Parts: sequence; structure tokens; C-alpha cells
Amino acid sequence: MKQAIMTETNVPKRTIVPKPLTRNLHIQARRPRFQSIGGPVGLAILLMTAVSVALFGYVAWQKYGTVVRKVFATNVSSSFKSRADYFKSRLDAIDSAGAKRRFGFFSLSTNPRVLKVYHDGDSLVIDASDARDFHGSIEAARTIPAFGAAGADVEKLIIKLSPPRDNAKLAGLLKEIFIKVLDGAEENLVDKALGNISEITMNDLPDDK
Repeated sequence: MKQAIMTETNVPKRTIVPKPLTRNLHIQARRPRFQSIGGPVGLAILLMTAVSVALFGYVAWQKYGTVVRKVFATNVSSSFKSRADYFKSRLDAIDSAGAKRRFGFFSLSTNPRVLKVYHDGDSLVIDASDARDFHGSIEAARTIPAFGAAGADVEKLIIKLSPPRDNAKLAGLLKEIFIKVLDGAEENLVDKALGNISEITMNDLPDDK
């Protein structure tokens, strides 16, 4: 047999195989959007919740906000034309309140002293005893006729009033006690730093008062 002659044309060509790249060909998957809140579904739920809370708050404020503002306003003296009108309004409210509730009239100008008003049976008690240790308070109380009337104790700075009562006249008495005995600020007195220091606020007294 004749040996086949290898020609240049039938010599197999060398196939070049590229070397693998050294860099990491695995692309890290991107973190889903909003994954921390549960993805798009979680975002939708969060938005719906926020809208619902805002809507509920708006409806509730429309329904009860007027009542809240009204209650707050009636308990602050600057919401009235005069301090006498304020005290009369609060005395009327105290008359209709529960017999066990105790109220106090607070002001920056008398802090920490408070003028207390509460029921004792059928009687209404006006109690300025927080000012008893204040210099000159008892002497000032002696200049107020109500402290010399029956049912009053000027040494304790307490007046006990039996029915019937005229809240318009009692409002004037509270004004006088507030200024003379508790050394409170005159009406409409404003301080640049403190604001309206003649403003009086009525609130329920804590149990230790």
C-alpha cells in the first residue's frame, strides 16, 4: 500500500480555546425594591394605612375638635371678655359638676398657690389656704367682708357659702381674693417673657391638693 502523502491542505489546524476569564461572571442579583417594607405590596399597604389614619383623624377632628376647643376655651380666662364673666361661667359649671369633684384656679402669677373651689355637702367652699403662709395674705383677707361673714375662717382663708348663691356676685369675690389674697396679677397684664401672666386656667385638682 502506498503511504498517503500528507499535504499542507489536509494537516488538521490547531483549534485555539480561549482561557476562562478570571473575573466573576456571576452577576449579583439586585435587591428587590422596597424589600425592607415587604416590596411593592408592603408599600401599597403602608400608603393605604397612612391615608386611612389621616382620613380617620380628619373625620374625628371635624366631629370632636369643636368640642375639645370649646372645653379648653371655657377653662381659660383670656377666652372671655372679662375676668368676672370667666369666673361666673366656671362657677355655673362647678354647680352642675359632681359633688365630689374639686377644682382649682391656676395662674403663672400665683404659682404654686392655687385658689380652690369645691362642694362640701350643700355648701360651696372657696379655699385660698395655699396663700396662708404668704406674707400679708391674712391681713389682706381681713379687708374682704366675706371673710368676716358666717361660715368663713379668715385664719384658714376659707369661706363656706350655703345656698342660695349668686354666681355673679361670687365672681366678683373670686376676683378680689385672687388679686388681694393670692397676690395674683391684675387683669390683662402681659409680660414680654411670660406672655399673659394674668391668664387663669381652671382644672380638676389632683388628689393631694
